[in-house]
Amino acid sequence: MNGNVQKKVVLIVDDDDGVRELVAEILLHEGHSTLHARNGEEALKIIAEKGNDIDLIISDVEMPGEFNGPELLDRVKMFYPLKPIVVFMSGYDVDLDDLYARGVCSFIKKPFSFESFEKAINEGLSKLPTYTREYDRLDVEMDIKLSLDSLEEARSFSVLNIGQGGIFVRTTAAVEIGHKVEFEISFTGEEISHLKGVGEVAWVRKKDTVDAPAGIGIKFLSLSENERKFIHAFVVKKKITAFIPKK
Repeated sequence: MNGNVQKKVVLIVDDDDGVRELVAEILLHEGHSTLHARNGEEALKIIAEKGNDIDLIISDVEMPGEFNGPELLDRVKMFYPLKPIVVFMSGYDVDLDDLYARGVCSFIKKPFSFESFEKAINEGLSKLPTYTREYDRLDVEMDIKLSLDSLEEARSFSVLNIGQGGIFVRTTAAVEIGHKVEFEISFTGEEISHLKGVGEVAWVRKKDTVDAPAGIGIKFLSLSENERKFIHAFVVKKKITAFIPKK
């Protein structure tokens, strides 16, 4: 692979042990570190704990379990719109137009040669953001208030991440998956200064870990396509991978 490519953290998602081991062997030989998941559910658990540190996801398209590769991609992009970068691989005929429309950056056809694998991975790594991902270096003027159906009144939360599909906020409140959320987002000095709508708790991290704090992921349910595009443009402009607003 390209010797100029900085070594990265890669999550490999495939139900075939042999494929995962082969992909890991190639990546480790090039100096990258790897994480492993057998299906979408395992991948999401790893992403929930280490999402800010994962640079690239290589995932099978068809996998057993609750959801397949494209559905995993949708969930990843909801909370990590710019990274990690996602590369798909499959031995079946797939709708490439649909995959690229969902946000996949490259595709590997199984069985693959070293050359085709190298090309796809380098293509993915070349699209990674080059800016810092350290939380406290991003000064983003934004305020979010949430009204959860388990709480009596709206509260302000510390925002850890935002994407066009949802937000991740720090909280230790007793909130369960599926809870409906009313949110208000205020942006300072932006084309759209205020967004208001309804969301749903998509996942919960109940305790702080070494890699990430306790919090909830909230999926937007009511934003228009233009509002989602605005959030995506905001994320790109502010170069947000994940952040904690400065005090």
